[in-house]
Amino acid sequence: MKKVTTIVTAIAMLFSATLFAAEKEDAAINASVKASFNKGFLKARKVSWKKKDDVYFASFIFNEHNAEAAFDEKGNLIALSNTVESDQMPLAITVAIANKFQDFDVAKSATEITYENQTNYYISVSDGKQLMKLKCSVNGDIIIESKKKI
Repeated sequence: MKKVTTIVTAIAMLFSATLFAAEKEDAAINASVKASFNKGFLKARKVSWKKKDDVYFASFIFNEHNAEAAFDEKGNLIALSNTVESDQMPLAITVAIANKFQDFDVAKSATEITYENQTNYYISVSDGKQLMKLKCSVNGDIIIESKKKI
């Protein structure tokens, strides 16, 4: 569970950060990881790398969207993350949010994270009094990850 939390947290932190030039950091990325990334993301641009524990994180632009990918030391893809417009989320999520949070404003974009063959969407909603961060599964299940008074 700690590894899952580390990966999801690191992806979210990297995704929200700006992309950095990484010529010096690239030298520390092993050949298996680089080969796996290059095979899976041929059209990636502005790639930068970070390493946390035994996980390598690539930040890049793919099909004109900011994206993140996490790899283990052997070059296996662990997780993917990218930003999507809220109206591009699955219909089940859009309907569930509209029904459960009728009086809330929904953020214009969401973070899509795929980990262990499961995709979840993280999005914020606000009613002017509180801000909630939601974790939404593709079938429309919603978990309130955090609440904050505004």
